[in-house]
Amino acid sequence: MQSSKVSSPFWGGLNRKDKIKRAVMYQPLAGGGQNFVNFATMVKSLRLAWISRLLGESDDSWKAIPNYSLSEYGGLHFLLRCDYNVSSFNICLPAFYRELLEYFQDLKNNAKVFSNGKFLLWNNKAITFENITVF
Repeated sequence: MQSSKVSSPFWGGLNRKDKIKRAVMYQPLAGGGQNFVNFATMVKSLRLAWISRLLGESDDSWKAIPNYSLSEYGGLHFLLRCDYNVSSFNICLPAFYRELLEYFQDLKNNAKVFSNGKFLLWNNKAITFENITVF
């Protein structure tokens, strides 16, 4: 279900000005909100929950797609420790895994995982040669 279908009675569609601020709608009832679920945040959290499954020690067959697709970048285990840029990947990666990597990169940036300067040089979005990350 799309969030626009749920929110249309409150916001009046895509082309109208918000009747109630969206930030207010997501607040708890005690705070004056409507306790709505932020669908974008929900999707991000569900995607990020797959990171631990993908990094697990089991050799399940469903892991073949991301492992094969990302093998030219060092594999998924290696790539998740890099400061990569998903848009610079020159591979056909399913949308689910592309979103997962984008959300994980956002999480690392917001949590300042690389703020102490300890990051891998490979697949680093700041180190490129002819607009391609070095691996």
